Amino acid sequence: MKEKTAEEWAEIFDAHEVWYAPIARFEEVHRDPQALATGAIDTDTAGVPTALVNSPIQFSAGAEMRPQGPAPRHAEHSAQVLRELGLGEEEGERLERQGAFGPTPPSKL
Repeated sequence: MKEKTAEEWAEIFDAHEVWYAPIARFEEVHRDPQALATGAIDTDTAGVPTALVNSPIQFSAGAEMRPQGPAPRHAEHSAQVLRELGLGEEEGERLERQGAFGPTPPSKL
């Protein structure tokens, strides 16, 4: 398999009517023609600099479910959630110092 490129194998498989699906790298998925054609990838993502995975479930009687934007950053809404639970700012800061929200993951952006 290593002697040929993916494109060369695709030509051979197509010529012999062999069913296949290429394995894409993560960076390539958002450009996959089938994923785009089926709506699995949403490229109309206002305010988000990249395409997002669309919801695989759509209900005819419900509103269209689409990505609302990027995932929140680590602990982005912690203060809001703690307020809704009735905890004050000092209590939230104490919990954070004690590691209640887990370690801050390294930034990938």
